[in-house]
Amino acid sequence: SGKTRLALAVAEQLVESFRDGVTFVAFAHISDPELVLPTIARTLGLLESGGPTLRESLSSVLRTQQRLLLLDNVEQVIDAAPELAALVESCGNLRLLVTSRELLQVRGEASYPVEPLAESDATDLFCERSSLARDETITELCGRLDRLPLAIELAAARTVALSPREVLERLSGRLDLLRGGRDALPRQRTLRATIEWSYDLLSVEEQHAFARLAVFSGGCTLEAAEAVTNAGLDTLQSLVEKSLLRRAGERFWMFETIRKFAGERLDASGKREAVA
Repeated sequence: SGKTRLALAVAEQLVESFRDGVTFVAFAHISDPELVLPTIARTLGLLESGGPTLRESLSSVLRTQQRLLLLDNVEQVIDAAPELAALVESCGNLRLLVTSRELLQVRGEASYPVEPLAESDATDLFCERSSLARDETITELCGRLDRLPLAIELAAARTVALSPREVLERLSGRLDLLRGGRDALPRQRTLRATIEWSYDLLSVEEQHAFARLAVFSGGCTLEAAEAVTNAGLDTLQSLVEKSLLRRAGERFWMFETIRKFAGERLDASGKREAVA
């Protein structure tokens, strides 16, 4: 949904507000929460030493600074959230700007959900990436892609070989149709890889509930979701917090792109008939 790009744009505007600057720390290639503090220390050019000594060393340095740390892709090292919260609490002038597909759930956290693009912005992005003029087909295509920035950019890349109308006609296979360039991160080269990235971070119970929710084409109530998934409120709330399920009013729903992936998982389990 463009979290990293948005965070970088925000950080750029804030550079002059922090005497010691803004530091970008990427966790895209890290899955062990124990490596979070060492990665921050290494990015800041500090010598690493394990355990409490490293934590104390980081605090002693950052306590004297006025710095913003931009921490990217924290969802896969989310168990390090208490360590990050403790670091902030021990350093009065330290601020964290975090991108994550789920909340850290720590004291002092302020959440800023990144919503899909507005219709006009989505169309502008497609036209910019494809060098095509705006028309009704492009607007419809962006809407069918849930106005998600990555999906729009991947669809625009296909216009080298397909017209927007042809892309629209092939959207039933969007998970594999929409592919990025060689310089994209592996998890962003296809829509499938992007959603798999989040799916693989779910617990087994969350994965089962996620797949079963695919049967609801128009969303559902909490009671219906609980009945179909055999999951409790905590599991459904976790899917919302991890950006795979959305809630509007009293109904839960999925982006169509996400629901197609969930449907594939349900079909693979062989339980669609039992659920439907």
